[in-house]
Formats: sequence, structure tokens, C-alpha cells
Amino acid sequence: MLAADAGQHRLIQHLLEIEVSLDSVTDDDGRTALTRACMTGQVRAAKVLLDHGANALHKDKDTSIQLAEKFGHYQIVRLLDGLEADASKSIALHKLLKEAGFTWQRAKLQQKMADSMEDIVRQIHENNEGIHVVGSFAEGWGSSLTQLNGQASDDCDINWTCLVGPREPVHLLNGCSCKAVKKTRFEVKQGYVQVDAMIGSEPAMTAAECGSKPAESFCFANPCCSNSIAEQTVMRGCFEANALPLHLVRAARPTADHELRISFSFLEKAIMRSLTDCQGQLYILMKFVLNRLVSGQVATAGLKTYHAKTLLLYLLHEHGFDEQIWRPDNLIRLLNESLDKLLEFIDSGPDPDICMPSFFLPDSPLYFANAGVGGDFQQTKSRVRDQLKRLRTTNLAEAVVQKLQHQLKPLQNENFYFHPFTMVPLQALNPLQTEGNSEITVSTFGKLYDVVRSYFELFSDKAGDAMALLKPLENLTWCKTTAACLNILLLYKVEDFEAAKKVLKGLDNHTDRKLSSVRELLLPRVEPEEPSC
Repeated sequence: MLAADAGQHRLIQHLLEIEVSLDSVTDDDGRTALTRACMTGQVRAAKVLLDHGANALHKDKDTSIQLAEKFGHYQIVRLLDGLEADASKSIALHKLLKEAGFTWQRAKLQQKMADSMEDIVRQIHENNEGIHVVGSFAEGWGSSLTQLNGQASDDCDINWTCLVGPREPVHLLNGCSCKAVKKTRFEVKQGYVQVDAMIGSEPAMTAAECGSKPAESFCFANPCCSNSIAEQTVMRGCFEANALPLHLVRAARPTADHELRISFSFLEKAIMRSLTDCQGQLYILMKFVLNRLVSGQVATAGLKTYHAKTLLLYLLHEHGFDEQIWRPDNLIRLLNESLDKLLEFIDSGPDPDICMPSFFLPDSPLYFANAGVGGDFQQTKSRVRDQLKRLRTTNLAEAVVQKLQHQLKPLQNENFYFHPFTMVPLQALNPLQTEGNSEITVSTFGKLYDVVRSYFELFSDKAGDAMALLKPLENLTWCKTTAACLNILLLYKVEDFEAAKKVLKGLDNHTDRKLSSVRELLLPRVEPEEPSC
């Protein structure tokens, strides 16, 4: 308080660096350090406090800007005026995002859905524990910029990583503490490992969107022995202690061929799953701005979702768990900070293909999309820079609010959409096991995939066998629609159209499981605690 009264901004800076609280400490009149600085006209002190997240909307009797006006400190009024407008717009954005379902509770539910889908895919692939779903859908944030309800948007794919094994993991120089390792420890240079084979730069096999099936990518990877090479992962509590180790994917830099790239997708998944409402909503805003207002406005796109995620990781590391920063009324300020950081990264080097440094390995560059293609794509960096500067000189808050009002769709109910068999990667049919317990639950849900495909094999010439195959499904709550649809197809095959109509009418009385039932199935019995900043 005394430092604020006296305008000792350097002392304030030092005190804040040792984590002195900003808004929880007040004087006898309920005033914070910021309101005291506004009363005494200490502009520099007020600026330092605001930069560290002091709440400009705090009110005992008057707000900070009202106090500055009352005492005639108009420089502070100008300083606070824009901040109050941004805070108001931030609250509006927070409300819009919350109404569209972007909360940590719903993100947690989607994460559990992704885990269940992962279990199903492992069952289908002969209980392969090396298969992992990663990316936005698994992280619970960013698979849709419209609603958070379990559905992925048209421009979002489902990402799968399959760890190749069983074999000795890759041991990285300076990242391996394994004892008695006889094999070579590979040196890491700028996030890549040199190998003899020609690799190329397409790590994943892709499948385009088809009907209700979203686009997918499937990546084979070599596991490493540990995570210790990721220096900045000391963000306390932001990832699980048992997060899976790093792995190498088949991707080289634009100018190289004999390289494997280190992937941090498992660590990223753990960190993104720990986001609070404010942090997750900021990520949605960052992804929206970079995809729609930057890349969408330049001829050679350039920015990808991974750039938005990396910027968020930098902000998480910089601000840590400061509750004064991670507040809904700070969303616009944090968004502006992320764009300024991106501009700073872009301006830090001349290479036209490099956008920014990796978060986990700062000496490893992250490239623009289509880097190395040459020609007109060499102008991507300058175009992105120019568009970012245009955004920063306009009323970004107003533009984002207006566009998101049309983009976001308020939830009509709490329901989630979970159709795992439209999301699983296709593969050869497993032999159907008909013996044993016929009950199908999420833990054995993968059997249904083989049942349906086996049914279509029998469908062509063994109608009686196909009908018998349907019997175990008819009484299973989670398979009623599947069994009914297959039954209708079979009845059409034997031209019993009246019976098919009766089955179809029976579906009129069948309703989807309510959210509470889905929650019981997917979430632990104990309600998860809210993530801490």
C-alpha cells in the first residue's frame, strides 16, 4: 500500500515478483493497492499493478477509474478507460462461451468420452495398448469452435498415435537416465534426431471426412524412454506425473530428409486437460482469431492449431497459477498479450518459413503451414505479420465479440453426442467371439463393431444366421437403435415390409440416454474437482 501511495513502481515490481497478493490485501477502507495508486495519481505504479493483473473493476465505494476522476488524475483515467471497456467485452465473451458449453466440467466429460473411444479402438485392434487418441478432441478443448457438446467441427480431425512395439525405446542423449543401456543414445538437434533412413515430412496417414465420420489422422511413433528432455514441463500441477514419455514421429524439417521429430503430444494432452474455464476459453479465442481472423484473411494461410496451443503454453508458463491473471474479465487482455507474443516471435528471425520456437524445446523452430514449398508461400510470414498488426490497431475486442455472437451456438440442453463408431479408424474385421458373457458395456463396446460387420458378412446369403446374431443385441440398452436398424435391413432383405415398419415405429418410443446416465457411465463416481490455476 505504501509503495503504491509513494509511486515506488520498481519496489512494487519486486514485491510482485515474490508473489505478493494484489486484490486480496486491502486497507481499512477496503481499498487495494491499485485504488490507492489511482487516488494519489501514481501512473507508473498503477501501470505496473495493472500489468500484473490487478483488478481495475474492484470496488469498495468507487471503482479505480471513478477515484481517478474524483481526484483529477486524468492520465490514469486514460490508462483505465480502455481497460474497463476490454473488461466489459471480456465478461461478454465469457458469457457467450459459457452458454455454448465451454466450461471445464463439459471439457472433462468430453475427455472421458475420448478415453472410452480409445478403449473401444484398442479392443478392435486386438487390445493394442499402444494406441492413443490425442489432439483437440482428446484434450476436451478446441475440437469445435461452435459448441462443446462432443461433436467435432468439419475442419477438425480425430488424431490417433500408435506407439510401435514391443521394442527397446529410443534413448536420447541428455534425456536418458537409464542404467546399463547398451544401445546408442541419439543426439537431439533443434528437436530432431538424425537417422540413416530417408523419412520425409508427413508423419500421419489421413482419411478425409465421409458422411458422419470426421476426418482422421493415424500416426505411427517410436517411444522414447523418458520425458526429461522437456525442460519447461516444470509447470507445477499442469500435467500428470505419470504422463506417457516422449516419442519420435516420421517428420523432417522442410530442408532435411533423414530426421525424426520429437513429439510432445502426450504432455500437451495432460496439460490441456488441466485447464480452468478461463484458460480453456482463452484457447478457444486464440484458435478462433488465428484461424478465422488471421489465416482466413491471407492468401497463404500459414497458422495452424498447434501455433495457438504453443502460445497458450507460453502464457501458462509465464503467468503460472496467478488467480489475478486468470479471470474472465481478463480474456481480451490475455488475447492481446498472446498476439503481441506471436508478433514478437515472428519478428525475431528472418527465415520466411519459421513462425515461432517450440515451447518445450526453445531451440526447435515451429514452421508455418506449407513451409519449404517456396514461390508465393515465402510471403506467408510477412502476410501474417501485416494481418496481426492490423488486428492490433483495430478494436479487436469488438470484432471478436461481434463475430463470435454469430459463430457460437448456445446449448439447447445438456446432452452430449457420443457416436464412437463414426470416429474409430477403420481396420480389418476381427474374428467374432460368440462364447462367454454377451453383455456389452463400454468396457467391451468394441465387440459391437465386429458384431455389425460380421452381420453384413452374413447378410448376403445367411439371413437366418444373421437374425440369430441380432438376438443378443435386442435387450442391450446401448444397442437398441443398432439392433433395430439391422433388423429393419434384414426384414427388407426378406421383403417383410410390414414387420420392418413395426420395428421402425418401435423406435419412436426409444429415447437417448440422458446426460446423467452418460455421466455415470463415463465419469468416476466422485465428481472431479475444479482445476486450479
